[in-house]
Amino acid sequence: MVNNTADSIEFLPGEILGELEIMYTKDVIEFNAFNNNTNIEVKIEEVDLKEYEAKIKEKLDISNVPEEVKDGFISLIYHNDHIFDWNNDKIGNIDVMEHVIKLKPDAVPKRVRPYRLSPLETESLRKELDKLLKLGIIERSGYSDWASPLLLVKKNDGTYRVVADFRYLNSQSQPLNYPLNNIDDLLDTLSKAYWMSCYDLRSGFFQASLSSESKPLTNVVCKLGSFSFSRLPQGVASSPGIFSEMMEKCFHELINDCLCIYLDDVTTYSNNKDPWNHLNDIRRTFKCMADHGIVLNPKKCHFFKEEILFLGYVVTRDSIKPNPKTIEKVKDFPLPKTLKEVRSFLGLASYYRRFVPNFAKIARPLHDQLQTTKKVAWTDAATKAFYDLKDRLTTAPVLLAKPDFNKEFLVLTDSSIEGCGAILSQRDDEGQEHPIIYSSRALHGAEKNYGISKLELLAVVWALQLYRPYLLGSQFQVTVISDHSALPGLLKTKQPTGILARWIEILSEYNFTIVYRPGRTNQGPDFLSRLGY
Repeated sequence: MVNNTADSIEFLPGEILGELEIMYTKDVIEFNAFNNNTNIEVKIEEVDLKEYEAKIKEKLDISNVPEEVKDGFISLIYHNDHIFDWNNDKIGNIDVMEHVIKLKPDAVPKRVRPYRLSPLETESLRKELDKLLKLGIIERSGYSDWASPLLLVKKNDGTYRVVADFRYLNSQSQPLNYPLNNIDDLLDTLSKAYWMSCYDLRSGFFQASLSSESKPLTNVVCKLGSFSFSRLPQGVASSPGIFSEMMEKCFHELINDCLCIYLDDVTTYSNNKDPWNHLNDIRRTFKCMADHGIVLNPKKCHFFKEEILFLGYVVTRDSIKPNPKTIEKVKDFPLPKTLKEVRSFLGLASYYRRFVPNFAKIARPLHDQLQTTKKVAWTDAATKAFYDLKDRLTTAPVLLAKPDFNKEFLVLTDSSIEGCGAILSQRDDEGQEHPIIYSSRALHGAEKNYGISKLELLAVVWALQLYRPYLLGSQFQVTVISDHSALPGLLKTKQPTGILARWIEILSEYNFTIVYRPGRTNQGPDFLSRLGY
């Protein structure tokens, strides 16, 4: 209701001013006043929300939205249409702060020569640079004392991705350890939630701006010229920390009220069962996003969920429990069919034997299997020993119920011709290692043709990405344990190409060191790498 006159208007008690009813259209009215409000121009735009719903539902999951609030939810999405990147052609611009790359006091500038590219790669690079320029992610630059090389990584669909090799810049920059929220506190908050909605930011780092003094530090060179990043690039070691700080500044009004944030995990929660209450909390979240220039990837947003996976835990309305996938690789492993599989399983079990009373006695029937040169003969005693050890490996005291973020994380990795294996671990007060998560995966496509060094590095990259929520939130350097001594040298390759360049960019997010451990003492991940799934 608008009064466009200079005088007040009075209404009689009980006078009917209008009627309200649910509609499936929206009237947008724009008022433009001329000549001291003597003329009013009214423009009415009618939008069919059912038609809008049909247009967006292929890109936005609305299957869990209760029917009673469905129309209100669609209307809310319509009003906030601009915060979604529907066509993969929009990048947000978070306005709360700019990132400053801080150099070490003794930092020495260096210009790394551009890498050589073929004519075909050069043309592909030109197209990718044009896209980044159009989106405002990079800008043309002049001379800088700093210069990092650009290279191309071919994706599975045949297209290319531009990667900047910031290894030298990272070595000269100060680390940024922004304090993250305590996971136990976040889980305790979500344990009271009735409704939950999760969001994914489109190209999250690129939504953060760089300060003017930091842009020259990100100068990149190639045969097509010099460019600098105007947005926070992947590959800069301080990117995760600054992004976390920006998220907290954007949503500070909602944190601990209806919003949980951990790194780039953003979740709206509501304790009230009334779905209209949760819809209002989503509206408040959208308002913060719109106010600060955040853009979402609609395909990865989920609304009105009763159960979510949050930082390795399954959060439901009545419980919080560890993700079953953390132990399923061991728990679901069937009876070994070959002596090699028996030997590999015993290697994993023996690694944690110090936590299993009477281990030698329990495992004796399995060791007896290895004395034959024929095939496995599963006796009742051997079968009982196998299942007994599996149970002990997936429960306390061998398995830690949850990680302790006041302690260092260890990531044990290995690879084989069947796949990759990894274990996320921590040491107890006596220095003994306890597993937190067991993981394995099979090799896919071209990975089956990798050499041994490339396979071992694949295992490291895969494991760090898999355990990312734990590792990026750690205040300590992560120790990666591998039985392949050549890995550190591989990461220092002067001119990385292809997938190696992409891996180096991914690993730049993490503060880690690689420690060599001989294969005979690294049998836990060895077993997992041979599962083949």
